[in-house]
Amino acid sequence: MKTLEEKYADKERDGQAVVENIRRACSVFMSRTPDYYATASNEARMFRTMEENDFLSPTSAASWAECFAMCRNELEQRPAIRKQPSAALASKLTRAEIDSWSARELQKQIESSPRRAAEIELVLSRKS
Repeated sequence: MKTLEEKYADKERDGQAVVENIRRACSVFMSRTPDYYATASNEARMFRTMEENDFLSPTSAASWAECFAMCRNELEQRPAIRKQPSAALASKLTRAEIDSWSARELQKQIESSPRRAAEIELVLSRKS
């Protein structure tokens, strides 16, 4: 017969195993769901939804995906990523400057780098 300490240790190990399985399932869900934005409020909402729906199993990645589908509209969305303006948009290059170049200079500028070619193409494609 097990002592009280042994029973407590077994219970502790079982609890740790369940927590580890939940973490593993969450990790799988998050790696498969780039739309999920991991924040404290989203995590709390997901756990609340999981608890409210006893047919969901927190140790299953599929249940986390279903939970996400159920409360997706209530979750905080990932902020939009602002792109850095490209060099072509930030360029001070003007059509007058390009028009002042000889054909050889224009060719040299275009061949100097793809970015410079894109700058020139952008300026030339604008309507004057």
